[in-house]
Amino acid sequence: MTTAAWIVLALPLAGTLIISLGYRFLGRAAGWIGTLAIAGSFAAAVVTFLKLQDQAQEHRQVAATLYDYANTVGVDAKITILIDPLSVLMILVVTGVSTLIHLYSVTYMASDRGVARYFAYLNFFVFSMLLLVLAGNFFLLIVGWAFVGSASYLLISFWFRRQTATRAGMKAFIINHVGDIGLTLGVFFLFKHFGTLDYLGVFEQAHTVSTNNGDLVAGMILLLVGAFAKSAQMPLHTWLADAMEGPTPVSSLIHAATMVTAGVYLIARMWPLFEVTPAAANVGAIVGCCTLVVAATIALTQTDIKRVIAYSTMSQIGYMVMGVSSGAYAAGMFHFMTHAFFKALLFMGAGSVIGAMAGVQDMNKMGGFRKVLPFTFVTMLIGSLALAGIPPFSGFFSKDEILADVAQRGGWHWALVVAGYFAAFLTAIYAFRLMFRVFGGKKVPEAEELAHGHLAHAEVHTNPTDGEVEDTDIGFPGPEHYIAERALPMKVAMGVLALLATIAGFLQIPTVTDEIHKFLEPTFHGSKYYDSLGPSDSFSFIGMAVGAAIGLAGIFIAWQIWSKRPGTSTVILNRFKPAYTLLFNKWYFDEVIDYAVVRPTAWVGRFAQQTFERLFINDALVGGTSLIVRAGSAAVRAAQSGLLRSYAAMLLLGLGGVALYFLLQS
Repeated sequence: MTTAAWIVLALPLAGTLIISLGYRFLGRAAGWIGTLAIAGSFAAAVVTFLKLQDQAQEHRQVAATLYDYANTVGVDAKITILIDPLSVLMILVVTGVSTLIHLYSVTYMASDRGVARYFAYLNFFVFSMLLLVLAGNFFLLIVGWAFVGSASYLLISFWFRRQTATRAGMKAFIINHVGDIGLTLGVFFLFKHFGTLDYLGVFEQAHTVSTNNGDLVAGMILLLVGAFAKSAQMPLHTWLADAMEGPTPVSSLIHAATMVTAGVYLIARMWPLFEVTPAAANVGAIVGCCTLVVAATIALTQTDIKRVIAYSTMSQIGYMVMGVSSGAYAAGMFHFMTHAFFKALLFMGAGSVIGAMAGVQDMNKMGGFRKVLPFTFVTMLIGSLALAGIPPFSGFFSKDEILADVAQRGGWHWALVVAGYFAAFLTAIYAFRLMFRVFGGKKVPEAEELAHGHLAHAEVHTNPTDGEVEDTDIGFPGPEHYIAERALPMKVAMGVLALLATIAGFLQIPTVTDEIHKFLEPTFHGSKYYDSLGPSDSFSFIGMAVGAAIGLAGIFIAWQIWSKRPGTSTVILNRFKPAYTLLFNKWYFDEVIDYAVVRPTAWVGRFAQQTFERLFINDALVGGTSLIVRAGSAAVRAAQSGLLRSYAAMLLLGLGGVALYFLLQS
């Protein structure tokens, strides 16, 4: 079992190294090598799962150490992985969905000149995420956490000739590093309190800590800062929408099953600590709830097809964070799994539409693709139904279970449940706003061309500064490759995800099937919430009925506004212009952060450069030191007369001074 788990890590790393070192002669084969590496990792994850299932429940938590990096003065930094149901569920979903995204990318990126670099980055990203998930101690967690942030920067800014892409990459990198600082400081608090970096060692001592111990609460809130940054939760969420500047498969990878779910995994992994620090757990639940509502409202007004799906991701991660922070661990991780399927599917479908539009992402310029992109339409419809929580699709079971479990906490948690259902209503509206605007209505010229067997081509623009062609290097693959209807790898990847988005919910039907809850039980053994918040007849079935009704109501409203009565949205916009402006500008979070953080920091930097650095460092310290050195050098040069008698006199004078010194000392 441990060997298979190490192979899960080794294959993506091997793929990264092979592609990086052999990019000159691999060419387009780099895509298949990268895909096979991740597929092999998925196979090893399946073997790990099967071997773990063979163990008795009390033995389904195995730590394996490869190397002691440092073991001194109490620091036990080891290359250790932890194999348990939680980490195995994560690696199954991460490697499985990543394999399909790699397969999709083989075609999608076929015409890009940097295809080998792309797959090297993609393999490194998956390796980093798996390292984070399998880490058996905080030392390796921090390493994997930092690697994921670095890999995301490389992928988001992959098309580096676009200034928007490089800026988006830097924005994601900086915000994630704010989270990295929080995570590292939080680990310091935990190490100070428990004296070990090992997960199991910390968890064994958790029950000995008094409830809401000050140091521990501070440490857990700092861990939440890391989780919020990585999972794009308020107020560290602004990088997520800008990350759409990367290739569409990158958006699918980052926003479906990998990077943005790292914070959810971290909270679930640290459950013994959050249960003794309910104050910190409440912070996570409230922030997750606020995020899911705010993101849903923003998605209602966005016109970039990928940004709509990105804000949907932010909202759905909010459900997960709220769930695991409230003790609904199985429900939160169940939604993580189903969300990975339908969200990766939606991004892939968006990529197919964008290909048909020759790179245009504005929904205002789309329409009429239902008949000319039938496969894309059907698969995106499945993804949208799952996102909207319509039975029998997977999102219906997982999202409603989170709300039902949170409702069982009672008290102020009911406010979270009400907010969650309100956001679910908005989710159904914006999901089908996208569907009606892209696939319904009159055919746009690109759809007409596609109906006649042609595909729109991207315009090629020349960079006026260096004469290089921008969009051929960073841009759009040819007609025979770019849409799912004409590319078998894209169609296979989307078809598998559509199937999973349809049937995955049946793994966790209250009182019928309870597979996810049973599978994860050894990880959460001893939790005071795990069994009490499990599926129940009353809450679950009532919640499912309410959720389905809300989802259908949202779809009906979207149909009324954007299909049956075109132009209604314009009337609503004009009537509620201030609210629309607020939401379209994303609640002005970017502007607030710019004025409150970016500009003051830049002013301090300029002030330090113009005053302290220039006057003290350059003029006083560096200039003064160089002046002293020059003066000393001039004095020494003046003494170099070239006369032997002068040198002999100076030697005698020096010896006399030394002798006089020792005589006086004696």
